[in-house]
Amino acid sequence: MIFSGGRPVHAFDVQQGQFFRKGQLIAAIDERDFVIQKQRTEALYRQAEVDYARISSLYEAVSK
Repeated sequence: MIFSGGRPVHAFDVQQGQFFRKGQLIAAIDERDFVIQKQRTEALYRQAEVDYARISSLYEAVSK
């Protein structure tokens, strides 16, 4: 089974015809891809901050 977003189901704890309560966990997705993507995005953000600081410093140096 696949959730929207194309991620595979990691756990699926209900059977056909089974009742469940509001808020009860019935399925879970494998979050490893999300964690890896978050880490990559955070690393890119940190690199962008470093690049911005460097470029700003160079700009200030030549603007004087």
